[in-house]
Parts: sequence; C-alpha cells; structure tokens
Amino acid sequence: MKPTFACVYRTGGDYNTRDVLRLKHNVEKRTTMDFNFVCLTDDTTLLLTNEHGVVVDSVTEEHWAQPLFGNYKGWWSLIELFRLTGPVVITGLDTVFVGSVDPFLQLAKSLTEEEFYMIHAFKKNEVWASGFMIWNGDWSWLLDDFKYKEHSAKYQWEQRYTKFSLLKRGVEIKGVQDQIDGIYSYKHHCRGKGGPPKDARAILFHGRPRPGNVRESWIKKEWK
Repeated sequence: MKPTFACVYRTGGDYNTRDVLRLKHNVEKRTTMDFNFVCLTDDTTLLLTNEHGVVVDSVTEEHWAQPLFGNYKGWWSLIELFRLTGPVVITGLDTVFVGSVDPFLQLAKSLTEEEFYMIHAFKKNEVWASGFMIWNGDWSWLLDDFKYKEHSAKYQWEQRYTKFSLLKRGVEIKGVQDQIDGIYSYKHHCRGKGGPPKDARAILFHGRPRPGNVRESWIKKEWK
C-alpha cells in the first residue's frame, strides 16, 4: 500500500499557504518513493470545491488537501490526523528536510498495526513529542475518544493527550530516533552553528523561530 505523508494547516496562526507548499515541495524533492501527500486544512484556497463553492471531501493527485471537520484551535487540530489509516508519516509545517525522507516512509510501511512511533522530545520535561508520528493500520479511536473541552483543559498539548491515551490502552510507544538517525532541533543543534550537522536528515523548528523567519542559506535552499 502506498504510504501517506501528512500534515495539518489551520489558518490564523504563524503559518500560511506557502508554508504548506514549501513542505510538499521539500518532501517531494527529498524522496525517491511513491507516496500520497495529504494536508488537513480549513484553507479554502487549497481545498477542492464544487461549482457552488462548497468544499468537497475528495483527494486526488491535484487536490491533495482534505477539510478539517473539528473546530479545534491551534495544535489540537493535529488530532484529526488519526482519521488517516496507515502507513502514515506525519510531521509539522516546522520541519525542514535536508536528507532523504525515504527511511520515514519505509518505516511506516514496515510496521504492524500494533506499533506506534513518536519522537523523543527535545524538551527535558517531556518524554514524547508529535514532531514525527508514524503508524500503520487504523488508529482512529484516538480521534473518536477525543473530547475537545475536556482534554484541551486537562493536557497542555495534543502530544500529551496522544501519549497518555496510548499508554492507557497498553500501547508501547516507540521512538523514531531509535530507527532513523539525523533528526535534529534547530534551536538545540543548528542555530548559530552555520548549518545543520553533517548527518542531518530532518530539522525541527519547534517553537520560534519558524523556518520562514530564518535567513540562513541552507534553509532557503530547501524551503522555497
């Protein structure tokens, strides 16, 4: 089955339509594999509409954007990604690839339907983060069980909801970095160093600055 590379873009924040197109181009440039790119969004300029201007929930190679259904603010919209069945690789609009994307897609294809991957968090007070999540099969129960008011108040970030929900079900979360090397934080490993480490594959711009705000030449090369 062809793997899916997915992201979320909700309007009104720090990112815009160009950032979605930049990520799509960046991934396509950095992979040799056949895959589907999907973006869940409320941006009507990306979504497919009929002759009456009504959004159509349909995905083709030309119309790869799908509508967000829940009115969840900010990062909580990432929960909707669990309606996608695997093999799936997800990341944020704050990721810049400087090496091959193939290992992420290959890992997704190799998983059983009981395996779930997140990244080891860069923050010391967190264990898991959603900068990358990789799964196969159907994990839609994470969306079905989600109660926006209750869980957004209980957990500060959507990754905490995901982590605790998985652990409650007895799912062993596995680390992406334990299988794929070259995943770095811009703030911790790249800023002020003239570029990413030589073995870098993916740079995560968690928090600020955003990729579009950085003027370093290596970022401009990939993020255009």
